[in-house]
Amino acid sequence: MKVISLCCILLFIVKPIAAQTVKLTLIDSNEIKNYSGVAFSQMSFRGVSVVNDSVFWISGRKGCIANTVNGEKNIEIHRVTGYEQLDFRDIHAWSSQSAIAMSSGFPAVVIRTTDGGKHWKTVVNKPDSAYFFDAIDFLNPKQGILVGDPVDGYFTIMLTIDSGNTWKNISTSLKISALPGEAAFAASGTCVKWINKKSFFLVTGGLASRAIHVNIKTGKQLVLTLPFASSNSSGAFSIALTPRKGEAIISGGDYVNDTSTLNDDVFTIRYNKKHCWVAQPSTKGFYKSAVAAFGTDFLKQPMIVCTGTAATQVLGMRSSFIGPVFIPIATYFKGFNTIGKSPQSSVCILAGNKGRMAILKL
Repeated sequence: MKVISLCCILLFIVKPIAAQTVKLTLIDSNEIKNYSGVAFSQMSFRGVSVVNDSVFWISGRKGCIANTVNGEKNIEIHRVTGYEQLDFRDIHAWSSQSAIAMSSGFPAVVIRTTDGGKHWKTVVNKPDSAYFFDAIDFLNPKQGILVGDPVDGYFTIMLTIDSGNTWKNISTSLKISALPGEAAFAASGTCVKWINKKSFFLVTGGLASRAIHVNIKTGKQLVLTLPFASSNSSGAFSIALTPRKGEAIISGGDYVNDTSTLNDDVFTIRYNKKHCWVAQPSTKGFYKSAVAAFGTDFLKQPMIVCTGTAATQVLGMRSSFIGPVFIPIATYFKGFNTIGKSPQSSVCILAGNKGRMAILKL
C-alpha cells in the first residue's frame, strides 16, 4: 500500500504538465537579409543575446553577426570588417545599438559596438595562441565576466565593471586550477553564469567535469564533480539558474556522439554558501550544448529548454519524494547550438549550424 500511495503522489504531481502549449518555428532563411557574403551553408552560430521580444543579436563563424529590431522580421547578417575569419562564439547585447562579442580561437578578441554593428571597437586582443575564450556573461549592464581555457594551469577569468569597455584579468588572483585534461566548452557561450554580484558558476568538461562556484571577493571555491563521461569531447557545456533559490540546471554530453540516447544530458544541482550537490541524477538523451530555465508554467514551476546539434527539448520540473523530476513536454528533432531567452516573456531564440535560427514560444 505504501508503494501505491507514493506512485499516486508522483502521478498527481507530474500529470497536469501536459496542458502546457509549446511552439517552435524555424525562421525562413529567405526572409533574412544576408549582407555578409557568406553562404548559409558555411555559417555556424554559437552566441545569442535577446534584449526583448523584438531585439536580438546572434554571432558565429567567419566573422558573422546578425541582429534585428523587429523580431524574426528584418534580420540582417553582416561580417565584422577586419575580423572576417574569426569565430564569434558569444555575444551580449544591451539594446538595438549596443553589444559586445567574443571570439574563440586565434586571436582571442572582444569587440564592442554602440551603433548597431556598423562599427566595432576592439576592447580585448590576445594575440598569444595560449588564450582561448569560451563565454561571457553579464549580471547587469555594467558587471560582466569572461571565461577562457586554462593558461599556466589556471582558468582565464576577466572582469569588467564598465559595460565591457575595459577588462581586468583576475585569473592569478582567483586561481581556479584546472585538472589534467579539463577545459571549458565554447559551444554555446553558456558555460559561465553569474549568481549575484559576488559569485558565479563555471562548468567544465573533458577528462574532468566540474561545477565550480567562485566568490570573486574572497576567492573561495565550492567544487562539485559532475557525473559526465570522461573524454575530450564530453562534459558539462551549459548552466542556467532556475527561479528557485539555490538551484541550477546543467546540460552537456558528448558532442562527437550527439545522437546517442545514452548521453548524460541534463540534471539539477543545488547549492548554498557552504555546499554544492547533485539534487537529481542525469537523464539520458541526446547531447545538449545549451540550457535555459523559465518559471512560466501554469503551476509556477520551472520549465527547461535545452538544445544540441541533434534535437531540442522542453522539460517541466516537478518535486517528488525522490527529488526533482524532469517531465518531457516537447521534443523537436531540429538541432541548434545555443539558446537565448527574452527577459520580457517565455520566448527563446535558438541558433545553430548552416545559419539556422528559430523562435520557441512557451
